[in-house]
This record gives sequence, structure tokens and C-alpha cells, in this order.
Amino acid sequence: MMRRNPKSSARVSLYRKNVEMNEAARELKTKSEEIGRVVTSMHPLVPKLGDAAAQGEIYKALFELTKQVEVVKKHLLKLEKRDDSKLL
Repeated sequence: MMRRNPKSSARVSLYRKNVEMNEAARELKTKSEEIGRVVTSMHPLVPKLGDAAAQGEIYKALFELTKQVEVVKKHLLKLEKRDDSKLL
């Protein structure tokens, strides 16, 4: 029976975890960019509502959505930079 080297096993496990993390980060980044494009595409539709009060509230909400998407992207960028620094 062949025994596994515990250090080797730990490295493989860490590698898999990093791969999964990178894939999740990539997918989150892609989804965030999609949300950003959708929110941006909504802006030209707002004036067509013809109700200044509703338009103002919708613009505020779209701005908040944009801010939150940017927060997600900022955190993903920090993770990416942290991972890059580990490679140095």
C-alpha cells in the first residue's frame, strides 16, 4: 500500500482551494461587470417615465446599485493583488 506524503497532500489541497477561489473571483468579477452594464443601460430609460419624483428616486437607486457593485469589484481586486503578492 502506497502512503501519501502529508506535506504533498496539504499542498494539493491548498492548490485546489486557490483554484476554486480564483474561479469564484473570476465569476464574481464577470457577474459584477454584467450588473454594471445592465444598470448603465437603464439610465436612458428613466426620463421616459415622465415623473420627476419617480425619476429622482430611480436615479438614486441606480447610483446606489452602482456603488455596491464597485465595492464588490474593489474587494475582488484586493484579493487578486494579495494573491499576486504571494507569488513574488
